[in-house]
Amino acid sequence: MDTRRLGYFACILEEGSITAAAQRLRLSQPTLTKAMKLLEDEFGVVLFERSMTGITPTTYGEALYSRAKGILADMRRAQEEIATLRGMAGNHCRIGALPTLMGCVVAKAVEEISRRFPDVKIHIQEGQSQSLIRSLRRRELDVALVYCGNAVSEHGFASHVLFGDRLEVVASARHPLAGRPSVTVADLAPYPWCVAMSGNWRYVEQMFRSVGLEPREPRIDPGGAIQFLKGLVGASEYLAVMPQHAIAGELARGELVVLPTDSMFLNRKIVALRSKEVELPAYGRALLSAISRAAPAPRGEKAANDRLHGFTQRDQGSARLFAQR
Repeated sequence: MDTRRLGYFACILEEGSITAAAQRLRLSQPTLTKAMKLLEDEFGVVLFERSMTGITPTTYGEALYSRAKGILADMRRAQEEIATLRGMAGNHCRIGALPTLMGCVVAKAVEEISRRFPDVKIHIQEGQSQSLIRSLRRRELDVALVYCGNAVSEHGFASHVLFGDRLEVVASARHPLAGRPSVTVADLAPYPWCVAMSGNWRYVEQMFRSVGLEPREPRIDPGGAIQFLKGLVGASEYLAVMPQHAIAGELARGELVVLPTDSMFLNRKIVALRSKEVELPAYGRALLSAISRAAPAPRGEKAANDRLHGFTQRDQGSARLFAQR
């Protein structure tokens, strides 16, 4: 059996279509289609069901996929071991992380590990949670750093909690609300927001609607562009929701401020996900420890809770006054 066909087969299932798999593998669609026809002929069964919405595995395809992943992983480990014996490979660690973690937390940790382990090659990949999880499943990453709620239970990875994280309402240091001893939801209502519609915007909506207000829907969606988001907020009256660790430098330099409202914050955990089949080497474990140390401690006494907190009576009263204006 040609193990390359098993790899092509696994890629098609993970991507959901021959077109997407061909792009990832840098093969032509006819080449990939021919390889799958040969694989089906070899087993004497149909492995895919093709439809307008994509490709799904048959019962035979699901059975083969569960075995193929193990075979491909064993082949990859064998190649790495042989390369090491031949003196062709050095130690390496491939880590993926969310954009908000890159500038402060991951950068500090990687700098420390590069000094402690000068022979280790560290490869960095930035992405959103689901793309990092796909890369981890394809064995393109050794570790993925994501939010706890994004993956731990349903994807079957080994997980390790690194640190607690807290979302905050963030504004420019020159914002009209900056410097106030307290800020209510009604105080926030007149100002524009820049929040990813597919990300943290739902928390902003929940904050406003819990006190009877409708938020101003963002006209700018930053997606995962954290540097753009910080630049826009720092230069305007836009408000945003960001984790503390992502703005540590801007806070220290006095460019951004956290608005003092307990009306909306979300405490979460950052976890490291990895395959249960592969044990991290010493430098990999040291890197995770360095990431934990690099993270700033969340403010507030309730930082251990992983839930959106309720709103104060004063916020609700202020919202009613605002609604009557």
